[in-house]
Amino acid sequence: MYVSAIMTSWSILSSTFFLLIHFPEYQEKLVAEVNNVLNQDGGRQNVEPNDKLKCPLFEAVEMEVHRLVTTVPLGIPRLCNKDIVFNGHVIKKNTNVGIFVCTFT
Repeated sequence: MYVSAIMTSWSILSSTFFLLIHFPEYQEKLVAEVNNVLNQDGGRQNVEPNDKLKCPLFEAVEMEVHRLVTTVPLGIPRLCNKDIVFNGHVIKKNTNVGIFVCTFT
């Protein structure tokens, strides 16, 4: 269970960094939003949990990452009812097949 928690967190964080690298304009807006919140309270250096409520763009980016990145495999194992060829691979009749929709980072 510990490993799965680490993998889920790692997947979300790495996907967030990946997406922010590809959308640098949001990096700049997020940094500006966080700096604005910190400067409102006398120039603090550390972010506190309550600061998230003051950062609507951060919340929106976080929700969008969760929407785009699937951290849990979605799907139910299936049983092939006949021999098939899929992407050049032969799958024999009565083979258990897991069809998972995942994002790999």
